[in-house]
Amino acid sequence: MIENPIIFVTVSTPSLEDGSPDLSYVQSVIDEIDASIPSHKTIIIKSAVPSRTNGEIYNMLPKRNLYLVQIVKTTVE
Repeated sequence: MIENPIIFVTVSTPSLEDGSPDLSYVQSVIDEIDASIPSHKTIIIKSAVPSRTNGEIYNMLPKRNLYLVQIVKTTVE
């Protein structure tokens, strides 16, 4: 992961009781990336979530400017 310029995140986002997506798996992966990556990376997140969730995922990223994020084709399956 440290040597690759691109990191793909493809994790489950099951629904919570209120119908919103459970982003805890995404948050867990982002926390792990943040703890492991010392330089800029492109992070591509592919998950079945509503498009309005992209901002929530982007806001999970640390503010240290260590990497960029691209959220690709989020569709509810």
